[in-house]
Amino acid sequence: MKKTIIVILSLFIANFVEGQQIPNSDFEDWVNSNNAEGWTCYMTIEGLNFSTANRSSDAFSGDYCAELKTKTLLTGDVIPGMIQLGQLNIDLLEPEGGIPFTAKPTALEVKLKYEQQGGDSLVIFCYLSRYNKKSQKSEKIGGMYFTYDKPIDEYTTFIFPIYYVAEGEPDTINIGFFSSNQYPHDGSTLLVDSLVLHYGEFLLPPQADFPEEITDSSFVAKWSGADYTKGYILQVASDEDFNNILPGYDNVNVGDTNQYLIKIPDTTVKEIYYRVKADYDSVVSDYSNVINFAVPYPPKNLRAVSITNNSFMLKWDSLQLCDYYILLVAENEAFSDFLPDFRYHITYEDTVWVYNLEAEHSYYCAVKGYYPVAGKTYIRDTIEVTTLPKPEEYDLKILTLSNSIVFMTDTTFLNSNLTIYHSTGQMFFYGTLKSTSTEITIPATDLYIIQIQKPNGDIIRKKLVVVIDE
Repeated sequence: MKKTIIVILSLFIANFVEGQQIPNSDFEDWVNSNNAEGWTCYMTIEGLNFSTANRSSDAFSGDYCAELKTKTLLTGDVIPGMIQLGQLNIDLLEPEGGIPFTAKPTALEVKLKYEQQGGDSLVIFCYLSRYNKKSQKSEKIGGMYFTYDKPIDEYTTFIFPIYYVAEGEPDTINIGFFSSNQYPHDGSTLLVDSLVLHYGEFLLPPQADFPEEITDSSFVAKWSGADYTKGYILQVASDEDFNNILPGYDNVNVGDTNQYLIKIPDTTVKEIYYRVKADYDSVVSDYSNVINFAVPYPPKNLRAVSITNNSFMLKWDSLQLCDYYILLVAENEAFSDFLPDFRYHITYEDTVWVYNLEAEHSYYCAVKGYYPVAGKTYIRDTIEVTTLPKPEEYDLKILTLSNSIVFMTDTTFLNSNLTIYHSTGQMFFYGTLKSTSTEITIPATDLYIIQIQKPNGDIIRKKLVVVIDE
């Protein structure tokens, strides 16, 4: 099946009310390769019949379509490709006749492709007529006529309104397609497929699109317009049934535009729903499809808790409709010097631990939310968090006794790594503080460098001169 681009040329669109249809409307049945069953596929000139249509496999759907190609005869005459339900009156250059038909359709839909030559134009008509016994002539009571002078590179849906000028039912319908108009150009080719007659008068609604420029206080509603509209009517609500209309947006006429700025009144609105109608000069279409999205409120109440000399926890208020959060932690207020792993840290929780920090150092923190449709929020709050200083060393005493060093500590030093170096840099001792009193024997007078690494990562270094009496 070929790709279809919808081009609406009508105020009407099908409401799928069943009604009388055209036989062989998809051109699947052919008597031979240039004679579609139920259709007139020839033109009579001076008593000679010339074929004006061909069966083609380049169909929109099914196996075949009708190919109408303008061609030059041996006489030098250029005749358009043509197919119709009636006949062409050569003397009057008008279509006439048709097939029996008693319904009153309101629109004709057809799939078309057109290879245009030399500025040529295609022609489409649909005439409904009724025989007048008094005048003994068939009189048109309704129809449509259309020309188009541009190429159609791929199958395109055209929907045409059918207008009526008289009351009552018809008895005949004639539908016709021509590959050229008054000045035919050799080679112009029109492909026709999938005719449908529609019934009822339903105006085409717009197509609502996803919004742009979404914040927690406003957004720009957007939609694709319909042809021949006077303007658009917008409705915005905070619920899918449109019972809770946003103040000022209950079917507001926004004029002839395809977008409109909407103000969100307050933070109680969690979701937005909007739809739009087309105003066809006082006749209004049905509503469009509905677009909805969560209002992208940024996370609130960002705070730091459990602050130590090398870590802290960030918390903020959870947002029910938020997809995830994006955390930023930097060492400067401009957020250009980020911590590793915290340039844009994604989390689905409302708490995050930040580790491996410097003591007595300031860090700057912010958080954004990410919402479906709306995307990332702005940053509501930026906070500064300063880590605590390293613990005072009153809980560590180093004593020298005769030819030993004694370490007196509290329980926070248990399982700390102890390393003792000579002043030359050579390691003299390495071990673990297993109790609050640890004695290490030393051989002689020397300068020692002592390093203790606590279980929480804190490192304490000391220089110690030990003098041993002889």
